[in-house]
Amino acid sequence: KNADSFFQLINANSILSEQKNIIQQQNTDITDSIQYAKNIQEAILPDPELFQKMFPESFILYLPKAIVSGDFYWYSQVEINNKKYILFCTVDCTGHGVPGAFMSMIGNTLLNEIINVKKIISPSKVLFELNQSIHKMLKSSNTNFTANDGMDLALCCMNLDHPQKLTFAGANRSLIHLRNSKMQKISADRVSIGGFTDENHSFSELELELEK
Repeated sequence: KNADSFFQLINANSILSEQKNIIQQQNTDITDSIQYAKNIQEAILPDPELFQKMFPESFILYLPKAIVSGDFYWYSQVEINNKKYILFCTVDCTGHGVPGAFMSMIGNTLLNEIINVKKIISPSKVLFELNQSIHKMLKSSNTNFTANDGMDLALCCMNLDHPQKLTFAGANRSLIHLRNSKMQKISADRVSIGGFTDENHSFSELELELEK
């Protein structure tokens, strides 16, 4: 009986050790996959150095909470009728980690399509198009987990021929304007892109006069 108990204990320990190794390997595989996803996500982010060449005294603060992030920044320079514009935004997508990262990839792709392909540069119209596109994509996915999916963002546009003017529109993300050591909060529309926001919501837009 003692011998049987001894061999049973050894067998049980062997099974536990094998299960532990399997779980560790699965965790390693998952972490490696997420790490690779991080590399892909970072590859589509704009180069901060190019942005700083345009705005020498600017900075970008990007500190993801998880390996992959539901937050991202975006900018692009667009030429329309021989006029050059630069648009830039910060975006906070629904959720954190992998779900947020998927939504950030969708947001990045849609911004490129709306601004770089369709040449829509009015921030309020960009948000309108983005909101409609998110709704269409989520409706076509036929899932039960899309009610809250979307993103909050602040979007700015500047005509490089008149850089003293800045046009702003926001979805749940306001703009902070500093002048003469005084801070002014430019409020955004209190709705998100996607989620419970009506897909035909018209976003407001504001033009600011900038000084050196």
